[in-house]
Amino acid sequence: MLTDSPPRKAIRTAFEASDQTVDLDLPQDRNLVTIAKSIESAMQADSMTAVRNSCSDFLTIASSFYKVKNCGVKVLAARPLRVRENWSTELFGDYDPTTMVIRV
Repeated sequence: MLTDSPPRKAIRTAFEASDQTVDLDLPQDRNLVTIAKSIESAMQADSMTAVRNSCSDFLTIASSFYKVKNCGVKVLAARPLRVRENWSTELFGDYDPTTMVIRV
């Protein structure tokens, strides 16, 4: 997996501490199960609008629970799996902190 290079020395301590996190509290909101099922259904139906709406619902609950600013979601078409000789790559999604948008 390709990732960004580690941060500069000035913020490296916080980065390394965060990287050691192994447990994360989860919201106990019962709506998340319903939202997860709606994301799955929307993906199976190939409905980009429904996927975006369901992901936005999920992010609203998650950002409230974690007390962070909510971000946007941009849903793109499915990408074909790239296969090269003995390896393959596939982009699942990314987040741009400058625009605060998740692309899936």
